[in-house]
Amino acid sequence: MPIPSAPPPRSLPCAAWVAAGLGGPRSSQASGTASPAPIVLPPFEMAVREGRPRSVMHAYTDTDGIPSAADPELLTGLLRDRWGFAGTVVADYFGIAFLKLLHGVAADWTEAAAMALASGVDVELPTVKTFGQPLLDGLLDGRIDESLVDRALRRVLVQKAQLGLLDPDWSPVPSALAGLAGLAVLDGESGEEAEPRGRIDLDGSANRALAERIAEAAVVLVRNDGTLPLGRLRRIAVVGPNADTAQALLGCYSFPVHVGSQHPDMPPGIELPTLLGRVREEFPGAEVVTTNGTGIDTADTSGIAAAVMAARGADVVVLALGDRAGLFGRGTSGEGCDAESLEIPGRQRQLLDALLDTGTPVVLVLLAGRPYALGRAVTEAAAIVQAFFPGEEGARAVAGVLSGRVNPSGRLPSTRPCTRSSPKATWCCCSPRASSACPWRTGTCSASATARSSSTGTSSPRSRPSCPTPTDCSEPTGAGTSTLAHAGKRFRFTVDNGSVFHNTYASDGTKLHREAVAGHHAPSVREGRTSEVSGSSSTLGSRRTGLPAAGPSARSSVNDRLGVGGGRGGAGP
Repeated sequence: MPIPSAPPPRSLPCAAWVAAGLGGPRSSQASGTASPAPIVLPPFEMAVREGRPRSVMHAYTDTDGIPSAADPELLTGLLRDRWGFAGTVVADYFGIAFLKLLHGVAADWTEAAAMALASGVDVELPTVKTFGQPLLDGLLDGRIDESLVDRALRRVLVQKAQLGLLDPDWSPVPSALAGLAGLAVLDGESGEEAEPRGRIDLDGSANRALAERIAEAAVVLVRNDGTLPLGRLRRIAVVGPNADTAQALLGCYSFPVHVGSQHPDMPPGIELPTLLGRVREEFPGAEVVTTNGTGIDTADTSGIAAAVMAARGADVVVLALGDRAGLFGRGTSGEGCDAESLEIPGRQRQLLDALLDTGTPVVLVLLAGRPYALGRAVTEAAAIVQAFFPGEEGARAVAGVLSGRVNPSGRLPSTRPCTRSSPKATWCCCSPRASSACPWRTGTCSASATARSSSTGTSSPRSRPSCPTPTDCSEPTGAGTSTLAHAGKRFRFTVDNGSVFHNTYASDGTKLHREAVAGHHAPSVREGRTSEVSGSSSTLGSRRTGLPAAGPSARSSVNDRLGVGGGRGGAGP
């Protein structure tokens, strides 16, 4: 049988896709009576249709009691039949085993293998817990249909053929190591020990330059009352548990965190400057003082008094708060590190409030993996800079934003909550974005902050945003549209006589699919919304870059800026 040619991928040849678990046709009752599928699924659909990945991974989650690994409507009906995915679906670590251990829907390993295989899982990675002997046992006793094995096997072999892995001249030697002496053992030509250590520089100047460009593009200026960019200052207080911590820049799967944390006596192997160090380099004429104030997730508040004293003696405070990355409870953010509220860990909020009380301008820098409730900082902080985990050159990028050397261009995919309550209860901070409790909730900012004038260096009057009162989800009258714009408004919500429909379009405008959103009615669609605190419209006017200060006329709607509807293309969701 001829091997079908693979479509050229527009992104990575193999993309890990954590299936939303909010499956297609069946999910009208997920999260209560309101289906989150039309809100959650479009980014995944765009990734599959536009990115053309060759491999995706099912999620560990379940929806309405149906685990993703045992959900044929999700992995076959939605992913393959509706979205046109033709690659392989893989299970990560315990994905299939959890059908027995965690979800409790399989009586034994064989039944778990049968459920996953029938649903559309082709490969179990990286170990073989269920697709080994338990699967063979199921074939022998008739519990597993052999045609399902043939289906998965063909998908895997087709993919290997497309990648050249079955070619007679294929070699397991990575292209980066090809031709290096002493590596013959890798292709079976010699029994000599090979030592590739030191042969490849994974942290060269070109790589670090790329890391710096990525970090600069990812930093989000969430709020600025005119304090940024910082001018010539006498004294800067760099405060907070993440101020002088190198690993605060790295996510849970970075090598120094994922592996290095288990070998604390080993150096990280790469240069990891801290925010404190980079601020000192960025502002050589200023005296820079520092103190932690508190830890990431400790109850210790003994250092807050020293932090307050440092703030009172400084011209500005750079407060570095956030997370410690780790896996499965070893950190405050990362895989397997759930949070029961939106409160920032430990006593960091107490430190933040104490510094705001000093009256010294506080520039809040968030090195964090999740959105946190910022409370008073939303309206009282001089500036809020969201950096997430920006990588090895992240500290330099953040310092550049503070000085004006870097003009931040990052945009947030989510709102910043004002309070620590569940998003279902309060999505505040001037965001027009939806919540799962009320997907069409809207709100507008009463004002937007302005940046320092690039020509005069003076600050314009400070204007602070106020959180709107969320509108309720009352029934609409008439009809309207709400668009998630991407490559020609591919996804669109339409409202016809109070009923909401989710429509999918091809790039040429041809309607591909129309689905009623069960249980939903929407209020009249609004246009022209802006969002200061969601990080969509705060542009930093930089004296050094010559970029104009941000003003109301320079801002478009948050949806237009984020490319998800609204603005010029119509009303936002």
